[in-house]
Amino acid sequence: MLKAIENSFSKLSFSIQKAIAPNPLLAKALAYFANGTIVNNSCKTYIEHLPIEALFIDSAITDELDDLGVVTIGALLKLPQGMLIKRFGIKLIQRIDQLRGGIEWPLTYLEEKPQFIYSEHFTSPIRTHECFVNVANLLIEKALGHLVAHYFSLLSMTIWLTDTLKNTIEITISSSCPTNNFKHWCELLLLKAQDLSFNDGIDNIKLELTQFDRTKPQQSHFSQQFEHHIQSSFITDKLRSRLGQDAVFHLRITERHMPEYGVMKDFVLTKKLDQAPRIKLPPRPLRLFERPIPINVIAMLPDNPPAKIMWKQHSFNILHAVGPERIENEWWSNINEPYRDYFYIEDERGKRLWVYSSGEPKSWFIHGVFA
Repeated sequence: MLKAIENSFSKLSFSIQKAIAPNPLLAKALAYFANGTIVNNSCKTYIEHLPIEALFIDSAITDELDDLGVVTIGALLKLPQGMLIKRFGIKLIQRIDQLRGGIEWPLTYLEEKPQFIYSEHFTSPIRTHECFVNVANLLIEKALGHLVAHYFSLLSMTIWLTDTLKNTIEITISSSCPTNNFKHWCELLLLKAQDLSFNDGIDNIKLELTQFDRTKPQQSHFSQQFEHHIQSSFITDKLRSRLGQDAVFHLRITERHMPEYGVMKDFVLTKKLDQAPRIKLPPRPLRLFERPIPINVIAMLPDNPPAKIMWKQHSFNILHAVGPERIENEWWSNINEPYRDYFYIEDERGKRLWVYSSGEPKSWFIHGVFA
């Protein structure tokens, strides 16, 4: 049997580790550390020669046993159980018993993800939005019923429409959080169907549930917080259906030094927003340019703040300046960019800018504008 399994995998160009043993944990250990071994009932000899790693325990325990000179399970079995339990806990002894077959080792089976596909064929083509929406709603209702029965919640579905000329129209409808709310999905479908044309008639409608998650019980009593979250998600889904998937987002704080990487667009609105860092930083501009704008600068000394800047063919005298604030790339970053010295400056008109110098010889840039 073992040879037949190996041959089957070899035909698929796979190389495997294999073993046969009376219990799953021992079979796994032998496959890892004694490839090709076949054990019947008497497995004591095989167990004693296996390394400590064959127990698949915490690496910290393995390292500690190695420091004690215990490198095989046979050496471990010679130590008093009471001492092992006191030092490493009962789980180590339980794992040894599982390897011997005294305690059952639970198997984790691969669960095949179910498919939810529904279709409707028409002997007479449909040519109106109303007919399409009615049929699609029936398919959605049927699909949601099956999802509930399998303890899933829907995240995304795709609808394919085939017309009389065999052209296919694809519609994808998504939700920001898993939900089996039939009314909500029908409203999203209506928004997607507004711009569809049925002049050539629709012969077939196919619906497939493409993304779904296990249903998680939610506490909805005593507080309206959960209901408020659901309503916010519904509003977000409607806006995305009208404006596009990338139209609704929030800015999430990132742990980056460079100002342009300090925040990122996050399109997953179900996550909790990060709190603003408590580190006290110098003032930051209200508007940050996507790309710093090169400027010409006159300064009393190379490292001094600018006394005069030339920008857009105009010159501005600088009355006040605060800085420099040095910002460098993260040490783990692969971007080889020189450090920047930032200055908070104010010109004679009261306009406040965020400028920096970088490189040798120094180049100056405007990176942001204060309110």
